[in-house]
Amino acid sequence: MNGQSGNKMASAATLFAAPKAFEGHIGMIQRNAITSWCQHRDQVDIFLFGNDPGVAEIAEEFSIRHFPHVERNDEGTPRLDSIFSQAIEASGSPIMMYVNSDIVFNSSLPFTLQKIDDLQLDTFLLIGQRTNFDQLEPIPFSEVGWEEKLMARVAREGKLASILCKDYFVFPREAYREIPAFAIGRGNWDNWMVAEMAKNNSPVIDVTECLFAGHQNHDYTHAGGRMRAYVSGSEARRNKALAGGSNYVSGSVATHRLPRSGELVRANRLPLLSFLRDFPRLARLVYSLFRQ
Repeated sequence: MNGQSGNKMASAATLFAAPKAFEGHIGMIQRNAITSWCQHRDQVDIFLFGNDPGVAEIAEEFSIRHFPHVERNDEGTPRLDSIFSQAIEASGSPIMMYVNSDIVFNSSLPFTLQKIDDLQLDTFLLIGQRTNFDQLEPIPFSEVGWEEKLMARVAREGKLASILCKDYFVFPREAYREIPAFAIGRGNWDNWMVAEMAKNNSPVIDVTECLFAGHQNHDYTHAGGRMRAYVSGSEARRNKALAGGSNYVSGSVATHRLPRSGELVRANRLPLLSFLRDFPRLARLVYSLFRQ
């Protein structure tokens, strides 16, 4: 479906993403992710952005609304402001959800959206830690019990990532109508998302306890390596300038958390305490950054 036509949809949330080319291992894990999202189409609309190889074809295969025209920076990287503005304008949902295209969700997604709806908040941002795991083949979604089998394996082999790793952002449609021209997939913009919301005294809610976000491990050759993409590359540095700094602390710590009971709990936002708790995962992240 072309992004310029069709009526606005009105599901509980609109999930939107900008996949990379559907080639090799990254293509396979992106198909896994999108297939997992499609398990919840009765509650979630899905938009795909960009014209990298395979994106139009996967959108047509899954009957997903496709927006091929995205503004790019001087290096040819899609710009986040173009993606966000088109998604917000085209959506009829009260809640928007930007997701990286390698993230697998399970039945905890509609569960979490319902818990947030029950709270009746005017403004908020949901973030959470992902769980890293290896996925070398297609997930058999057509098999009975696929979710239980996957979660059992992730429980054995997966590792919770650092709080610095943010792969999804859930927010009311009226939020983030204007954002800087960040390069997607590069560092520093994700921290700005959190810092900006917290600066406006809106609750930043950690939903790690409610929402499983499975990150299928992959390399970062598309961005010249992980270190370059997130720290040292020219696009990461440009994102940092647009964000007014790295915002590592203010952009990584939630003000509240949402347990499975659904009662909003104020979090301890002392940065030092949060980073001390996260130190083992942070150390693994730093090691992997320098290794790639």
